[in-house]
Amino acid sequence: MKQLRLHIGTHKTGTTAIQNALRANGKLLARYGCTYIDEAYELSRRLKEPGLGNAAFVAVKSEFNDLVRKAPEDTVIFSSEQFAGTILKNYTDSCFIAERLKDIFPDHKVSIIVYFRRQDHFIESAYTQFIQQGQSWSFDRFRDFADFSSFDWNIVADNYRQYFQSVDIQLYDRSQLTGGDVVLDFFSWLGIPADSRMRTIRGSNYSFSRTAVEITRVANDYLDDTAKQRLSVILQCRDSRQPYDDNPYFSMQERETLLAHYRSANRKLAAAAGTDMQDPFPCTPVIDPQD
Repeated sequence: MKQLRLHIGTHKTGTTAIQNALRANGKLLARYGCTYIDEAYELSRRLKEPGLGNAAFVAVKSEFNDLVRKAPEDTVIFSSEQFAGTILKNYTDSCFIAERLKDIFPDHKVSIIVYFRRQDHFIESAYTQFIQQGQSWSFDRFRDFADFSSFDWNIVADNYRQYFQSVDIQLYDRSQLTGGDVVLDFFSWLGIPADSRMRTIRGSNYSFSRTAVEITRVANDYLDDTAKQRLSVILQCRDSRQPYDDNPYFSMQERETLLAHYRSANRKLAAAAGTDMQDPFPCTPVIDPQD
């Protein structure tokens, strides 16, 4: 029986960087008895469809187990933020996704890791991606559309703990990550030392700076899809921000109110993550977007 390692996201926590590193380090993974299965994204997208019929589910289940069976190593890695659920559903659908995964792998030993980002930074990063994907909404319109009050990360953690014994919670904050880096942290979770000769691929998914977001937001109303893609490439090369940096959109008062709303939930999350921190997400100073 093989051991399964499932990385379930969430969004905006370096998932692409982790997946790039997994693709680039097949030999290193094999040295430690691991195989990364790259087909997880499409399968996980199908898995979370609420109307997935029994026959379609059986097909997905068969594909997952075929991939596990054919993997050359004893430890098999799947990585997809789709496993965490849907952002616009506030990840509440993670419950039936976890249940389906348990049905798919009833006998395997499954270990799960999930990363969570401070809610204000998560929302601001989600908005940046929303614009990068071709939308032209202002942050105020985005804020009115999305329910910012329901990103309680314990929902995902508790849903998965109903079905799996081993659910590791990691905080997406440099001070909490092994070596201050999510890729090193993830590989350490696999049992691969941080000082291993690891190939890293950076820059393929850098997010836009605040200026680049505004340029893109205005331009999106006038460009076709091809032109939008060209603009995105140019801005990523010339005006991107580095991982862990954030674009400020909330005012200081809005930020403080939002974090106060989540304070109790985040303390519960800290306890679940095994830390003794009263506040799992240090409130580093963020400039007011109006300054």
